[in-house]
Amino acid sequence: MRFFISYRRKAENDRHLADFLRQGLEKAGHEVFIDVGMPVGTDWVAEIERRIDWCHYLVVLLSEKSIHSEMVQGEVRMAHHRRRRDGTPGILPIRVGYDGPLGYELDSYLHRVQYVSWERPDDSQRLLDALVATREPADAPSPKPGPQPQQADQGEPDSRRPVPVVDPRVLKAPGGTLKPSDPFYIERPSDRIVVTTAAQIGETLVIKAPRQMGKSSLLIRYLAACREAGKRFAFVDFQSFTDRALGDYFTLLNRLAAGLLRSLDLGADPAPEIATQSDFINFIEDRILKPIDGPVTLAFDEVDRVLGRPYQRDFFAMLRLWHNKRAEPFSPWENLDLALVIATEPYLLIDAADQSPFNVTPAVEPRPFARPSLDDLNSRYGSPLGTSELDRLFGLVSGHPYLTRLAFYRVVANPNIGFEDLLRDAAGSEGPFGDHLRAKLMLLQRQKGLADAMRQVITHGKAPSQEAYSRLHGAGLAVRDDGRDVPANLLYARFFQGVR
Repeated sequence: MRFFISYRRKAENDRHLADFLRQGLEKAGHEVFIDVGMPVGTDWVAEIERRIDWCHYLVVLLSEKSIHSEMVQGEVRMAHHRRRRDGTPGILPIRVGYDGPLGYELDSYLHRVQYVSWERPDDSQRLLDALVATREPADAPSPKPGPQPQQADQGEPDSRRPVPVVDPRVLKAPGGTLKPSDPFYIERPSDRIVVTTAAQIGETLVIKAPRQMGKSSLLIRYLAACREAGKRFAFVDFQSFTDRALGDYFTLLNRLAAGLLRSLDLGADPAPEIATQSDFINFIEDRILKPIDGPVTLAFDEVDRVLGRPYQRDFFAMLRLWHNKRAEPFSPWENLDLALVIATEPYLLIDAADQSPFNVTPAVEPRPFARPSLDDLNSRYGSPLGTSELDRLFGLVSGHPYLTRLAFYRVVANPNIGFEDLLRDAAGSEGPFGDHLRAKLMLLQRQKGLADAMRQVITHGKAPSQEAYSRLHGAGLAVRDDGRDVPANLLYARFFQGVR
């Protein structure tokens, strides 16, 4: 049998267990791939994909740290999609001293997959014995069922989105959605825009930016302002839909209808059967807008999951129609607010611009932190950095929200890592930002020609085409500055310059 072990290398228990399983499986005559000592580059990314195709099983170690690993998420994502296509590999999750939520993406892949638990070193041999005994994907070890995420398969909004909650006494790794009350939430100009929009009625709000720029956190702030304005609202995270629900348009619309009724507390009567798009439009008017007869907000997060589906044009044309119906005299649609959050460049993916809901109003784009925000964030972390160090950090990541917070976390959470250590190792694949950088590289390698385009941006200050620049910009990797295409920050420039 062939095994791929996915784990977080910087998590001590994960690393020890991964090595123990590797040695034991190899001793038992199995083949094992484990990502250790591989050079970063095109061959590295191709090797990960090749090994996902090669293995019979992906063994994924799920710990409090690994569930935030972009590389672990990427490997599980590839294995999940490969399994849906070809039936292999089997996915064997092992919870390593952790029984909490997995986060939306991992939950969407693993919530129906059984898992086994590791609590202490004595459990290692038991897990190894179970893996050694595995023969076919259907004969996975006899694990206990994993926790079922609430509302994940019904498309209903989950206000308890599993995110790191920062307690001043217990520092948690950055990642995920922040509440407006979070002690590390830093306001930006986009916050003022969404709060102002929430006070108005009959508006379409579009929030668009690369991933990890704070879009979902900004949406939550908008909904808090809607509540203060007395509006009723429904929050739908499209990450909560399974691939099966998203695979068929009318399955999606039916589950979306049921979720909206539940979220808005509009009675116990089930949603009518949705057989056409007109049925769904009538449902919104008859079962939501007319009964409420007042301001209501429908907020869709991660709506880019619809992009690339066969029905994407119909879906976005429908949202555009909702926007236009507000102009009808005495229409209940005039009370509807629509909020859309998207992480990719929609104009590259929607053929007909006049049917796109994204161009009816200027998009709100969360920007990187300004330099003074680092002073504010520094004080919230207990002022670990001096002024000159803050200047150097800003010069390295250009205020990227996630990378900035990750830098503070690395310095504060581990007293053995000084700021100079962080800067020295910053662009290394095994450095403090390595997980993020490797995930970005994997993203580029899955889009033909983008890695070469990124190198041209670094070496020549110009992407090979406008489309290549738009895709790099949409991924958060490049910006246009005074007519030149340049890396979004110095960290990306250093890392991708070293990739061959």
